[in-house]
Amino acid sequence: MTTSPKNHHRFCPNCGATRTAKQKHCGSCGGLLPEIPVCPHCGEEVRSGKSFCGTCGGALETSAGPAPREPAPVMPPPRPAVPSQEPRSHVVPSPPAQKRSAIGWLVIAAVGLVAILGVGLVGLGLLDEFLTSTPSGPDDYIPTTARTTPVATPYEASSEDVAGAKQVLTAAAGALSSGNTATFQQQVSSSLRQSGAVSPEQATALARAFTDARMIRADGPGVISWEMTLDGETVPFQTIMEEGSWKIY
Repeated sequence: MTTSPKNHHRFCPNCGATRTAKQKHCGSCGGLLPEIPVCPHCGEEVRSGKSFCGTCGGALETSAGPAPREPAPVMPPPRPAVPSQEPRSHVVPSPPAQKRSAIGWLVIAAVGLVAILGVGLVGLGLLDEFLTSTPSGPDDYIPTTARTTPVATPYEASSEDVAGAKQVLTAAAGALSSGNTATFQQQVSSSLRQSGAVSPEQATALARAFTDARMIRADGPGVISWEMTLDGETVPFQTIMEEGSWKIY
C-alpha cells in the first residue's frame, strides 16, 4: 500500500495502523507518533516544504510543524532514605551528676539528728508515762452518760391569764368608744397615760386596734405580748398583771 506525501502522517510509522491528528501514541503498538504539520491559520494539514497553505493561502513557517517529541526518559522510583547511624563518638554524653557540697551534707546531717532526737524524746515520754501510771481496777470504772443541752421551752399562759388580758383590752376599747377617757386611763400603765384628752378620731382608731389585737406569746407568769395595727403600722405592746389587775403597757 502506497500513501501520498500529504497523508503519510495518517499512519503509524512503526506498524502502519491508521491514526488521528490528536493521537500522540499508536493505539496498536503504543509507539510515539510524530506530530502532523498543520496550518497555523486554518488548522488544515499541509505538506512539508510548502510556504503557503493550500486551503486558506496563509503563509507557513519555515518548518511546517514542531519537531517530533522524544519520549521522556523513565526515571526509576527514588529509594527510601535509610537513616544513617552516627558513630558513638558523636553521641552527646550526659552531664555528670553534680556532687553535693560540704554545706549541703552538713544540713542533711543536722536535720537527721534533730529528727532522731525528737523521736527519742517522744519515746522516753511515753515510756515514763507507762511506768508511772497504775492499772485501773474494777472499782475505778465510772459510768458516764451523754450530756444534752437543755432547750428552753416557751411559757404557756393559763386560760385564766389569757381571759383576764383580753378583758382589759375589751374594757379599754369600750371606754374609748364611749368617750370615757378617765376609765381608759385606768386600764393603761402610768407610762402610757396622757394628761390631755384623746380626740374622737384617735379614740375610734385605738378602740378598733385593741379589739383586733393579736396575741403573740406568753413571756412568763402574768406577762403576755400582743400586736395591733394602728394607722397602717404594726405596734407591739404587753398586758402585765400588776397588783391583782391587768394593765396595758
